[in-house]
Amino acid sequence: MVFPEILMYRNHRGMLVKKDYWKQLQDEFNSYDAALMKGGWPYAERWNTDIASVMFLSWFRDPSQSVDAILNEYAATYFGPATETGRKLLDLLDDGNADPERKQKIQATLATLERTAPEWVKHDWRWQEIVTACATKSR
Repeated sequence: MVFPEILMYRNHRGMLVKKDYWKQLQDEFNSYDAALMKGGWPYAERWNTDIASVMFLSWFRDPSQSVDAILNEYAATYFGPATETGRKLLDLLDDGNADPERKQKIQATLATLERTAPEWVKHDWRWQEIVTACATKSR
């Protein structure tokens, strides 16, 4: 059973959006005997643990798929026609992002999404989580 939001496995820290961490974890999982991993039961309550669940499920589906490809697919599925802007926001929210203009870019990208994303995106439970994450990371 996999609880990616708290991930107690081998004392990995909790899952946030950080591509380098996902790449490290993916490499680690790919080093195991595939016969040991027959399935998973991901659990998610927040938007970032939702991404954690997608990451874990992708390992069961295709362990060779890159983290960027998984995030691209997630953005396309969640943001629909606003995929490009949504994907840009995911990169800006990445805890490993060291862009000196990150705070301003987060706010500008969120504002663009608020204008251009379909209404169904903004009525999903993840939307308020994303807005809150943007506010927290742009302080």
